[in-house]
Amino acid sequence: MAVYLHMQWFILLRTVVLGAIIITFLFGCTHRAERYPSNYLALMKSVRRVSVLTPEINVVFKSDKGPVVRHDALSNQAQHQVQNVLMNCLNAKNYEAVPVILSPENRNEISEISSLFRNVNRCIQLHTFGPYLFAHKQAYFDYSVGAVDKLLASQGTDAIVLVTGSRTISKDNPKTWLSIAFADATGRIIWYAMQGGNEDWGLKSAKSAVLLMDRVLKRLPEAKS
Repeated sequence: MAVYLHMQWFILLRTVVLGAIIITFLFGCTHRAERYPSNYLALMKSVRRVSVLTPEINVVFKSDKGPVVRHDALSNQAQHQVQNVLMNCLNAKNYEAVPVILSPENRNEISEISSLFRNVNRCIQLHTFGPYLFAHKQAYFDYSVGAVDKLLASQGTDAIVLVTGSRTISKDNPKTWLSIAFADATGRIIWYAMQGGNEDWGLKSAKSAVLLMDRVLKRLPEAKS
């Protein structure tokens, strides 16, 4: 168990550090970017009721000489803020947002979906934004987190909403980023957006979380009534 937990923390911190590198490459200051398949408008037309997975948010401290350290309490606080704001923003765009409640029956499935999205999100950033660009991935946005039809069927929803993000607290090099994706029952990502910048903002208070979420979801199509 101790070895497993050590590996989980290592993977988590590696993801945060890599995310910081990507954000530095992508944004310089502040930027918003969306990615989606060419027929995303047609795909999104059938999405009205959505399952919202608990966001994976990491708040870390970074000093010039010391290691990157995750702050559990601030991470949990940011996670709570982001989820509440996300639900409200989705409702404002006419989506019926349903939180996915962790249970013994779905625990393994949710863990697998979260792990897959963590890796897929990293690939989207690396291969469609840079620095390791793939021309095919830029031309044809085709990413999946694996089938989620059972989870959606259990909640009577049309798609799942996945969120991951990070806030780096640093005197000289602060960063904040947030990624959100919609995936259909097959697991295919049909809409993706990311907001980030070399600033410490967006996850440190409820007010700033609203500002960040509004920017990420600005171009999300409204659900059809």
